[in-house]
Amino acid sequence: MTTNPVQLTSLIAHVQQAHPEADPLDRVEAACRAAAELEEVGDHLVGHFIDEARQAGLSWTQIGERIGITKQAARKRFAPRDIPEEPAAPKEKVFGRYTEDARRAIAARRRRSTPVPGNRPGRRRQRPA
Repeated sequence: MTTNPVQLTSLIAHVQQAHPEADPLDRVEAACRAAAELEEVGDHLVGHFIDEARQAGLSWTQIGERIGITKQAARKRFAPRDIPEEPAAPKEKVFGRYTEDARRAIAARRRRSTPVPGNRPGRRRQRPA
């Protein structure tokens, strides 16, 4: 096992050097700020390698299993915000991958399409007797 480049002793020394004359509560506050910054950096570190795994073709299921969470939790936490969730309706699954301009073009084409004879909206087809 390799040693982590961030060591507790160096973090303690950093807080002490940054606040040499501070009272203990000021140091607690400084340590909390440092811990929050480290947590954010850690999240970015994990996110970097999850992006790498996704680009390598690994699924959210595989990633979630490896880090001990569900695929939904992994996707919710690490997927870029601009990627839509899996659509629930079949129509959304088909058209969800298109850009807004492409969807408008499809809808416009449907409005201009020629109706099938005897099959007008709002009218039931008569069955032959």
